Amino acid sequence: MSNNSKLGRGLDKLFAGPRARAEAAEEPALEIAPVVKPTPVRESNGEPNRVGLGKIDPNPWQPRRDFRADELDDLVGSMREHGLLQPITLRRHGDRFEIIAGERRFRAARLLDWPSIPAFVRDASDRDMLELAILENLQRSDLNPLDVAIAYRRLMDEFKLTQEDVAVKVGTSRPQVANTLRLLDLPPELKVMLTKGELTAGAGRALLGFADARRQLELARQVAQGQLTVRQLEELAQLNRKPMPRPTGPKPLEPNIAELMSSMGRTLGMKVSIRGSADRGTLTVRYGDRRQLDTLYRALSQRTSARPSVQQVDEEGDDIVT
Repeated sequence: MSNNSKLGRGLDKLFAGPRARAEAAEEPALEIAPVVKPTPVRESNGEPNRVGLGKIDPNPWQPRRDFRADELDDLVGSMREHGLLQPITLRRHGDRFEIIAGERRFRAARLLDWPSIPAFVRDASDRDMLELAILENLQRSDLNPLDVAIAYRRLMDEFKLTQEDVAVKVGTSRPQVANTLRLLDLPPELKVMLTKGELTAGAGRALLGFADARRQLELARQVAQGQLTVRQLEELAQLNRKPMPRPTGPKPLEPNIAELMSSMGRTLGMKVSIRGSADRGTLTVRYGDRRQLDTLYRALSQRTSARPSVQQVDEEGDDIVT
């Protein structure tokens, strides 16, 4: 996301004027002093204004929820020694200002008890505020995966954007946006681990391949403790997604059908099996010799005195159908 061409159409105008650290370093050092007579803040035309910290409010669209204390301490030390190399960017909000970009620099300035801070003042819509806050953090890799997912969801829900629209705005691909949004489906415990950096986005997506929340948490802890790699987790998720083989054996018989099958077997003295129900199915009788076949034939004909035996039918060459 370091390529400035990925800022999105219509956003470059918000960053007009000197921006790079190198350019800022070549300019005269900024001296921060109490403002005795504040000058009216005008729209910036390449030069920053000095805006009192008491008139600045945080970005209400800021996607970053956690500001690490150690990183903020490092920034305070740098600003104390070198001053502010890159002014923050603000928009007007009534008689006050809201931060478009540079909230960490604003927080560091407050810790240093600076009365004012150099700032560019730009026109920006709510959508611009959210987009630029996302971009500022993504370009420094400051957002954790869950914060990125929440920011993408806000862009879609509050500004009616599609995944493709979001991808264009932040300079990534639509599948990447879709995969990031999937992290919002994780249970709360795993979201906390993502926020703390104990899980990567890849591990989070792999854990979505397991439906059982307890199993997800167990595997997540193994990954966090180094007992399981993300690759191994992905392989387990792939195996877990394979459908279980369907049973190929016959369905259990209804109790009355099973009793009927047993009774018929005892009566005939042969092995009888039934597949189906009382309304429809298949009856199979297994015989072991010609004598049993003749017995079965007589039982089925129910007219033993009027019909020939199996032996007689066989001698006359007729077929026997059972």
